[in-house]
Amino acid sequence: FAHERWPVLYQPREVVAALAWVGQHTPATAVVLAERDVGNLVPAYAGRTTVAGHGVETVDFRQKVALAWAFFSNRLSLADRRTLLTQQRVTHVFVGPRERALGFTPGPELVRVYANAAATVYAVRPADGEREE
Repeated sequence: FAHERWPVLYQPREVVAALAWVGQHTPATAVVLAERDVGNLVPAYAGRTTVAGHGVETVDFRQKVALAWAFFSNRLSLADRRTLLTQQRVTHVFVGPRERALGFTPGPELVRVYANAAATVYAVRPADGEREE
């Protein structure tokens, strides 16, 4: 019953495995976009920066949560998605059950770099004129 009251604390093994993959296969400077609850776990499980994570430790938390929600619910145009990714310096997008539940569909700005039964990690393709780091 605890998993129903505190779902953020009880993630499927595949989500935890995908977070571990992020920590092992992305640069220490990586910035990950995920839904708020999973974003809160990124620093703990992957040791990477997240766009919207802990409410007290994320600057402009509510605005960033709203942006993540809009991104994962496909309410942004491709141009607005690119702007969000660029402005927030996002290098990777984490898509698990929570992000899929919002209706997320990847666009051409993303390339899949990891997937398991519950989670997919995408790298952000550099926009035209941007250099890949």
